[in-house]
Amino acid sequence: MLATLKQIREHIQNRGIGITIHDLKKLCSVNHLGRVLNDIESVENDYELLTRFFASGFEDAEREKLYRKLECRTYNIILGLLADCAADQNPTFKQCRTNALSFPFEYSTIEETLSKYDQELALASLDANADEKQKNIHQRLFQYRIFLFNNIYTSRPWSQSEAETMIQVLLSPLVDVIDQQIILGAILMAQRTVFDAWKFHTLCEVVNKTDNIYVRERALVGIALALPDDIDRYVSAEIIDNALETLFSVDGIEQDITDLQTQLLLCMETASNERTINNDILPTLMKNSQQMMNNLETDEAKLDSLLHPDIDEKRMEEVEASIDRMRNMQKNGADIFFSSFSQAKRFSFFYTPMNWFCPFYIEHPQVATMNFKDLPTAFLDKIVVGEMFCNSDKYSFILSLAHVINQIPKDMLELMQKGEVSPMFEEKATETNAFVRRSYLNDLYRFFNLYSDKGSFRNPFASDESVCFFLNDVFLNHFLDTPYALRVCRQLLKHRCFSALDRMLVRYANDDEIEWLKLLAINNEHKGDFVKALTFFRIALEKAPENRLLLSRTANAAFLAGRFDDALEYYQRYADLAVEGDDIEVEEYRMSLCEFQTDRIDDGMKRLFRLSYNDPQNTIYRSSLAWGYLKQKKYSDALTTYESLDKPEVLDVLRLAIAQWMNRHIEDAVATLKRYIDLSADDKSGNVLDHVAEQLSELHLLSLYKTEAMILIDLALKDKY
Repeated sequence: MLATLKQIREHIQNRGIGITIHDLKKLCSVNHLGRVLNDIESVENDYELLTRFFASGFEDAEREKLYRKLECRTYNIILGLLADCAADQNPTFKQCRTNALSFPFEYSTIEETLSKYDQELALASLDANADEKQKNIHQRLFQYRIFLFNNIYTSRPWSQSEAETMIQVLLSPLVDVIDQQIILGAILMAQRTVFDAWKFHTLCEVVNKTDNIYVRERALVGIALALPDDIDRYVSAEIIDNALETLFSVDGIEQDITDLQTQLLLCMETASNERTINNDILPTLMKNSQQMMNNLETDEAKLDSLLHPDIDEKRMEEVEASIDRMRNMQKNGADIFFSSFSQAKRFSFFYTPMNWFCPFYIEHPQVATMNFKDLPTAFLDKIVVGEMFCNSDKYSFILSLAHVINQIPKDMLELMQKGEVSPMFEEKATETNAFVRRSYLNDLYRFFNLYSDKGSFRNPFASDESVCFFLNDVFLNHFLDTPYALRVCRQLLKHRCFSALDRMLVRYANDDEIEWLKLLAINNEHKGDFVKALTFFRIALEKAPENRLLLSRTANAAFLAGRFDDALEYYQRYADLAVEGDDIEVEEYRMSLCEFQTDRIDDGMKRLFRLSYNDPQNTIYRSSLAWGYLKQKKYSDALTTYESLDKPEVLDVLRLAIAQWMNRHIEDAVATLKRYIDLSADDKSGNVLDHVAEQLSELHLLSLYKTEAMILIDLALKDKY
């Protein structure tokens, strides 16, 4: 059914309403969906009237508009059926829908119900038995929040009136901000299940009109992570276009959207950050902390302190350096706590989908049931009020702490209660747009990667293309020929998201601008198309002929493309622009390689002699000199130089074998070639012959020594047959 329904959805644009209605009726008949037939027949009857009027020959200025409305109604029926199908594919959706259908629900009652709870809480605070009464109200409110979240998450497409009602709720000063954020989380989940143009309209209106930073940023994230497909834009073009016009009328929205895209790309590095912390930072931190704690407990430690009186200070410096490194990672937008709290998402608290989207509040019934009398409130205040943890990590922290509170020493609890023990990464409360967005994105990243039924959801963080919402065509007209698209492409390059970068360049690149040309060139370098990269670099260089960085990149592209004469020219131009004190050794070295490749061996050797004289410890220069000697047929000098290398590269070992061979040290050459075969893990004679032949060809010796090469390889591989 799902596959057929998706096919009907995709074909509505080309096949029209009549055939679509026919296909839908057939689908409903086969799958016994009688309740949907009434809606389909209602559209069919209205469409029949339109077609009769047309067939009679009458002109109707409203015909196009009426047809589009019927098309939208038909499409909404399809979307509703897709939402029904989600229940069969997604156990969480099915469970939430069952809960949502357990009580009657009207959108018009939401604002009144939520505001009534707030009034009850305010009145209960004046009661003599305030704590007990408020706890009871919070429990009822919590159940309603679950019910509300489930209803919106599993809802069918909204009507315009339902959308307007929800906009009022999301902007109402009578509704708690916590409730508004929960609703926005539910809308995001609904949109990622089945896109709804009126929900999209709702989010855009909220971004435009709300004064609350938490509500605004959740709505903006909801827009970015649930954009319409091509077919959605076709059927609901008017609603979506009007919504986008509302969104982009907000001052500074282009910058906010661009910043959000950058933050989403940072989320993609969470796994990399986790490896850095677990494999590099934490081991150093734990090792030094443990040694400092045990410093006076063993004779060995006491002796170590006597022999090295500054050892504690050094250990403390290493601990502080590790902490500072993590702080800087967090300051730069990295998610440093994902790994720490991933195991703490197994509490039953996180079996309820709504809880993943619920802002932290200490009165949460599943938190308030914990025994708080022994919990260090001064310490907790810094966790709860501070912004170092996202909401789900705050819940994880307090639930974990409640489970181990009895194991914490009393003296430590007393210090925590007094506020003398502070969180390692304590920060002041920060209410900037970027900070609020980052916290919500961290919550979402945890849900889509850690929720027990995560496999049932489309993970927006699954790939660089899925997370790059700039690839959606709804933004094309708004960001084409703007600096924002260029910034996003630079971020994609920085984060090595080459698949998304490739598609972004197709959409946004302007090959008349130097910055776009550089990106096009670098992208082609990554794809291994160095000839095309060189073409773009050359065009860019025409616009900035004295840009040294551009000259260097162009020369490198020419070298990799095998255009060694061109590369030499660009490297020389780079060197000519150098001023006193500039370090051009790398370029000088590459110039020598270009000279080798263009049979200017003597010039290349002179350049290498100068570089090696200035840096005699550099084995790269000596290795290249040895290769130059081989090219000059100075085999004795080549052998001496290769043998002077302490840690030769694999290619140097092969060339050493050739030098020994050319000096007629056949036994040594065979032994060295065996060593090369072991190092390269290449024990196939054909492959080894290809490698040797390639080197001989560069030395112009292949025609003379091919037979000897095959005999030499047979001797080296004799033990492997």
